[in-house]
Amino acid sequence: IIGVAAGQREAALALALRPSQIFWRVTLPQAMRTIIPPTTNQFISMLKDSSLISVMGVWEVMFLAQSYGRSSYRYIEMLTTAAVLYWIMSIGLELLQSRLEKHYGKAYQARK
Repeated sequence: IIGVAAGQREAALALALRPSQIFWRVTLPQAMRTIIPPTTNQFISMLKDSSLISVMGVWEVMFLAQSYGRSSYRYIEMLTTAAVLYWIMSIGLELLQSRLEKHYGKAYQARK
């Protein structure tokens, strides 16, 4: 939010907008364009790192795959399923990021 130019706020004040209007109509849309990529990358990193936490006993996808694989002697199938689940969740987050970037970047795209 700090990255939004101060001139934008001054222009909104010159138009007699209330502080809440300035935030919702001027500051937030411009800030979202900058915030979305690093935030989504952080979520994807946390998703990938969650498998490392399973070593400490947290119940999540990798832990469950290893447990089921151990009980049914089907490690490859269970670990492949876990990998596919991680892949689907990562792709889902990337698609969400792409849509949000397109939505908030409309004002910055060249007119055709």
